Amino acid sequence: TIPAVPGTTVRAGTVLVRLEEQETRRALASARAGADAAGQTLDLARRNRARFERLAGRGAAAAVELDRANQEEAAAGAAAASADAALSRAEIDRSQTVLTAPFDAVVVERLASPGDLAGPGRPLVRIASLSGRRVEAAPAEQDAAALAPGDPIEVVVGERILAGRVAEIVGAVDPATRRRTVRVDLPVDFEPPLGSFARVILPGASSSKLFVPAGAIVARGGLEIVWVVDREGLAALRYVRTGPR
Repeated sequence: TIPAVPGTTVRAGTVLVRLEEQETRRALASARAGADAAGQTLDLARRNRARFERLAGRGAAAAVELDRANQEEAAAGAAAASADAALSRAEIDRSQTVLTAPFDAVVVERLASPGDLAGPGRPLVRIASLSGRRVEAAPAEQDAAALAPGDPIEVVVGERILAGRVAEIVGAVDPATRRRTVRVDLPVDFEPPLGSFARVILPGASSSKLFVPAGAIVARGGLEIVWVVDREGLAALRYVRTGPR
């Protein structure tokens, strides 16, 4: 079953997915039985070795019999350790049949349906943390090479310019685009809606820009126009293309 519903808010520990338990339950029961049997065999081998040690001390047992008892105890110990490891693995598998939210989050997407086969590496539910936001960008290979985790970097979200910080840089370069993925943490007090569009301002050579008051720009027929006054006091029309505010 998949209780997670896209768009809902969940708290840490909330059940998101319940996997079928019959197979893991049977595996756990078998592992427990195997561990119990191996433990009993080890106890018997230990008592047998101790008995031969006492007999050998009184000269009533041959050295070869004591050696055989020691070997049987060692083999039983190895078998018991293997059975305990199998039991631990079965217990872990059993505990992973219930998947819970690791932190307070919003369910973004459900990637599986009841009855689907779950397998290693297959995502079932996608969630996003309720606190904190991160921007993911894909700059060119040479631009990403100038960045390092922890570097401050500016991020533009809507009309706001924020002070972000580089959190991660994926080591591999996409062979098709020659770009690398860079993840930037936003300030903790700024939480735009999930999926918002953002621009990352990469460090580089500075360039001069001309600024004008927003009220000086006139929009006509899809064009942007400003009037420029020359040194003689004459006004002339100029077509412009504006950048961000």
